[in-house]
Amino acid sequence: MKRSSPVLIIALALFPLISTQLNVFGQAQRDQALFDTMYTGKYLYTAPDLSLGGGLKGEVVVPKGKVTDPKKIVLGIFALPPHEPKFVYKGVLSGEDNRSFEFRGLPPALYDIFIAFENEVYEGLTLNRFKNSLTEADRKSIEYIINKSDKFFEMKVIHRMSGITGKKTGYARAIVSMIRIGATTDMAGHSYTAHKRNYKLVFLEDVGPGYQVARTRDVFSRFIASSKDVPDWNYRPYLSGIRVTDTIKDLGIIDLSIPGEEKKLSDPVDEINPEDTVPRELEIMEIMEKKK
Repeated sequence: MKRSSPVLIIALALFPLISTQLNVFGQAQRDQALFDTMYTGKYLYTAPDLSLGGGLKGEVVVPKGKVTDPKKIVLGIFALPPHEPKFVYKGVLSGEDNRSFEFRGLPPALYDIFIAFENEVYEGLTLNRFKNSLTEADRKSIEYIINKSDKFFEMKVIHRMSGITGKKTGYARAIVSMIRIGATTDMAGHSYTAHKRNYKLVFLEDVGPGYQVARTRDVFSRFIASSKDVPDWNYRPYLSGIRVTDTIKDLGIIDLSIPGEEKKLSDPVDEINPEDTVPRELEIMEIMEKKK
């Protein structure tokens, strides 16, 4: 009787594990494909105003991983004006691995960019205009209330938070991965068993006893394999505060492997109203609209 090859023995031993991993990953793909046929994000993202000439375009260089790593395909690139990030614009992707992007019909303003891969994020979201002054007590209060909020998502991961401390005057923003571990059913009755990850901007206010969630804004969601719940998160300051006027700004090649220098923020002063964050360009546009 011939001896079994050691390689064959190892392969047979690993087969159940590999098969399970492939099945989990395949289920996430199947759930995402079904979800995409039902929901296009039409009402999630802000419609561009194509009568305006402003916009952005560019191409991202994907950081290289191991040779054995799967290809890094861009799933979504989004532009958010930090003065009012309830407006989230979705870029049009093209080229190899969706690395080229373009936004048209953006109103004049400053914009932050958010780039989502399968299990990685690169973003330059402006969470605070000033130096972060949140205390350890503030952070614990924010972590507590975020974890307590939105029971649909059993797991929350706060990637970044920033704000200004102050009892009944403090405020903060956080960018959070919210992960649904249990099965879900949509309004049409379709069931999804893969885990679901939502990226949310969370706006918080100090109400006295502690922080409360004032509102949230979804940026991107994706069904994922259970082993990939927490994404690799990367802040890139050069993806922050990009000015758009009345033409398409070409950002050229954006090398995401470069960390970039942190932006220097000022301390808050009495003369500056933290709520007064609307760019002057938009104020002028609003005045002109009222005169029509």
